[in-house]
Amino acid sequence: MSTFNQPENYIDKYAILRRAREIYLWGKVRCPFTALRAAYHEYSLKRKLMIQQLAHVTFRKADGSIRHAIVTHSSDLIPEKQKPKGTGSGYTSLQIRFYDVAINEWRSCRVERIISIDW
Repeated sequence: MSTFNQPENYIDKYAILRRAREIYLWGKVRCPFTALRAAYHEYSLKRKLMIQQLAHVTFRKADGSIRHAIVTHSSDLIPEKQKPKGTGSGYTSLQIRFYDVAINEWRSCRVERIISIDW
């Protein structure tokens, strides 16, 4: 079944478990529960941004400070010159990339550093 045809509250548990295993085996987190939490946050953010245009994400920066961001993946809210060009960059699959509409910049964070996602 396509993701777009699924109800809004549908959770693909197997996709989350596969992603948690990948995060844990890559050695980015030491605890399998932290990997599961990170995989759930990543899945939840991507899923909600397909349905809604904006989300409020709280995450811990590399220096330990807490950052709040209003994020989107919607091309309608991203200025033309900042839209992805498809050239790619050095991001790993353990990072989530998003556009912060409050500061009009692309940002990323590691999935295990996400604290909360609000809608």
